[in-house]
Amino acid sequence: MLKKQAKADFETLLAANREEILNDAKKLNEIEERMETKMHATVKMEQEKVNIH
Repeated sequence: MLKKQAKADFETLLAANREEILNDAKKLNEIEERMETKMHATVKMEQEKVNIH
């Protein structure tokens, strides 16, 4: 019985915070994409430095 109540409480909490959770996930994805872009740019810049010298 306690397990069912805990699951119901979790589902209620999840439903109440669903939009916030989705927004946070979207923000994290955007941050990951920017980090990946910066990493690629940094690697390319370092490769160009090596090729110049």
